[in-house]
Amino acid sequence: MIKKFGMLMALSATVCTGVFAAEEVLKLSSEGDFPSKMVEADGEQVFETVPGILKSKQAFEVDTEKTYILKGKFRNVSGKEVNLFFGFVPLDSKDGEILPQHVTRVAKSETELLEEVKPGDKIIKVKDGEAWAKATNIWVVAFNVEDDLSDLPNRQVSPSIVSVEGNEITLKTPIAKAYPAGTKVRAHKLGGVYLYTAASRHPLSDQWKEFSGKARGKSWRPGTAKAKILIYPYPSKENRGAPIQFKDITVETE
Repeated sequence: MIKKFGMLMALSATVCTGVFAAEEVLKLSSEGDFPSKMVEADGEQVFETVPGILKSKQAFEVDTEKTYILKGKFRNVSGKEVNLFFGFVPLDSKDGEILPQHVTRVAKSETELLEEVKPGDKIIKVKDGEAWAKATNIWVVAFNVEDDLSDLPNRQVSPSIVSVEGNEITLKTPIAKAYPAGTKVRAHKLGGVYLYTAASRHPLSDQWKEFSGKARGKSWRPGTAKAKILIYPYPSKENRGAPIQFKDITVETE
């Protein structure tokens, strides 16, 4: 009886391991996977780059019902201060990048254009500017919005807002496209350009360190169908040529 119970427990553990085992979605370890050179270090080939934004050449399809685990190892080989941003570049089904201003809406800011907007205009008049009174320079105007949010990601956005007085919205630079009176609009916000899932301005040392993070459901921006890997070594102004190395970049699901 005890032997039979032990066999059942072993079988149960095997089944559970199979259910929860991570599945590799993407592994980036070869020349050409990033716009970066490869060098030999400690007997293996690793990526080496100077500070700047790197995006993987490959993208993977995103199922927002799944949990994605991003991992990678990094070290600083310059002896100078360099910080790391490490995460995802969210893309739509046509490989267009989804930025914060395309999806980050201000609640209850929906209204309509009171007057036509013409190319070159810097002032936009809306029917109701009450929800816009607290606008800052990270706010923009999104045009042709839908009540059910089916317009997201919405790339019909204005330049940044400078000020709002009553129902008049002043933009930092002129708008480039015309919109008729009555066009539905809402306020959107700028923000962090990418998803810093595994590291957000984390200092790097001269020792290899693994960074990891997870993304699921609302972690992804509305409309996300694909994603690329983002690696952004961020230096102080005097350290822009300071190299870092990285390796073992993977994406898994659990």
